[in-house]
Amino acid sequence: ASSALVAFEVTPAMGVDLTDRLSMGAALSVGIGIFDGPFVGVSALRYDYALRGLAGLNYDLTRATTLGVYYQTKQGFTFDDAIRLEIAPNVFDPIIRDIKLELPANIGFGVANNKLMDGQLLLAVDLLYKFWGSADLFRAIYDNQFVFQAGAQYTSGRVRYRLGYAYAE
Repeated sequence: ASSALVAFEVTPAMGVDLTDRLSMGAALSVGIGIFDGPFVGVSALRYDYALRGLAGLNYDLTRATTLGVYYQTKQGFTFDDAIRLEIAPNVFDPIIRDIKLELPANIGFGVANNKLMDGQLLLAVDLLYKFWGSADLFRAIYDNQFVFQAGAQYTSGRVRYRLGYAYAE
C-alpha cells in the first residue's frame, strides 16, 4: 500500500486599511490536488480542483507591535474513480470508489514586534488551531491540533536573515 497527496495553490489576495491602525485582508486560493494510492497497481493518479478562502485582521497595537487573527476555510477535493478493483474481468462488475479528502479549516492568532535593534529585528509568535476532526479522510487519522510558531528576521541593508521554529502537537 502506498499513498501520496500533492496540493498546489495560486492565491490572489487583497487588503485594505480600515483605520490608521486596523487593516483587513482576504484571499481566495485555487488549488489543484493530485492523489495517488492507496493500493499499488489497483489505483490511479487522479486530479481535482478546489477553492479555499481566508480572511484576516491586523491591528497595530503600538508603532512596533502588531496583532493579527485569521480564519481559513476547509479545502475539499473529490478524486473520482481513484480506486478500481477488478476481481475477475468480465465476470464481476469492477469496484470503483471515489476518494473525498479535505484539508482542514484553520484559525490563527499572532503577535509581531520590530522595536529591537532600531527596527532591524522582527520577532513574531503565532498560535494556530487546525480543525482536523471535521476534515474528510483526515479526521480518521488526526485529532484537532494546536500549532506554535516563532520566528525572527534580522534586516541588514537589502539582506534579510530568518530563523524560525514550529511545534505541532
